[in-house]
Amino acid sequence: MSSPSNQYRCWLQGPAGQQYQADRSLLDQWQPDGDEFLWLDCNLQDEAEFTRLLQRFAVHELAVSALLRERHPPKYEHFGQQLLIIYRGLQQLPQDFSFLYQEIGFLVGKNFLISCHRNTSYGVDYYMADLPSQRQTPLTLALQIMRRSASVYLDALMTFDETLSQLEDDFMQASTPQQVLQLSASRSVLLRLKRVFSYHQRLTEALLEDYDDDELTRFPCDRHLMHALNERFTRIYSLVVMHYEICGDLLESHMSLSSYHMNNKMNVLTMITAVFVPLGFLAGIYGMNFEYIPELKHPYGYFILVAVMAAIAGGMLGFFKIKKWF
Repeated sequence: MSSPSNQYRCWLQGPAGQQYQADRSLLDQWQPDGDEFLWLDCNLQDEAEFTRLLQRFAVHELAVSALLRERHPPKYEHFGQQLLIIYRGLQQLPQDFSFLYQEIGFLVGKNFLISCHRNTSYGVDYYMADLPSQRQTPLTLALQIMRRSASVYLDALMTFDETLSQLEDDFMQASTPQQVLQLSASRSVLLRLKRVFSYHQRLTEALLEDYDDDELTRFPCDRHLMHALNERFTRIYSLVVMHYEICGDLLESHMSLSSYHMNNKMNVLTMITAVFVPLGFLAGIYGMNFEYIPELKHPYGYFILVAVMAAIAGGMLGFFKIKKWF
């Protein structure tokens, strides 16, 4: 396990725009009542050490418990002096519409932002590598990180939209087992995204509602950014629902077509069986090894039996044709 100092990354921005980036040792330069803005990013490798660190920020115990949970649905909660936001981000850019999720907790204070996660985070690493030069507020930076990850989700969905359109065209011609498996796997991914962004959508709606009610005056933020994030979550959720329904419709169409083709084959087999049952019955009777079977002595017995069997088969096929069974 790495040392505690390697678990933390700090970014300190002064009131005049000066910036400093280092490990947790930078905390000594930050004053809770000062004008500096502190961003502390934590990789949760040592929960006890992280809990002790949060005592400096007077974090509510319920917020600490939520941040330490390994699996927690996305949520937003107001703790008076602080905001807790839990977001489902990404560890890295997705490959072939497969997402490697990363739960991220944001603790927003008056002049600090604490982000915590157990693995790498694409959104956090993106902004840590290219820190904004303009003066930031904690809530604004948290929303920017969330918006960056949401952009990756949206790009992946737009790319999948093209794949899904191609699958629709292919399904109109003939579906293959590989395409059916691909659709089933994509539908499972979309179901999970549908659940995640249902939470995300409610999260930003709650933030906007409290912001409009002046309950977040302690946490200044770009309202347009908040609206843009909510609209992006709403769009992603709508796309996920639409794609999920399309995948379901395609799979149902495949099952219906498969059942239709199977029924046609079974109809053919049933008619063949129906035709050969009486023929087999007659063949069974005259194949018996009895000494007295009058028809066997008839000079035209064979031809009569074949004619009767042909008449039965032809009559049944004609009946099936009239009934339009084939």
